[in-house]
Amino acid sequence: MQSGYDNGMLLCSGPNEKKSAGVVVARANDIEELKVFFRNDPYALKELADYEYLEFNPIKFQPFLQSWIES
Repeated sequence: MQSGYDNGMLLCSGPNEKKSAGVVVARANDIEELKVFFRNDPYALKELADYEYLEFNPIKFQPFLQSWIES
């Protein structure tokens, strides 16, 4: 995951309230790029997690996110 933060792909991540799943906010050129990235996640490598990808287009956001969203 750290490499995703280092290259600007990931904005934030963490477990849900029950700690039964996690959420990652990321950006990529397309969904396939994200899938390739997460294939190297330790949970994926050990087959301990299932992944679901939800694409969205942020229309409204805090101004400090503008450069991250638009890049």
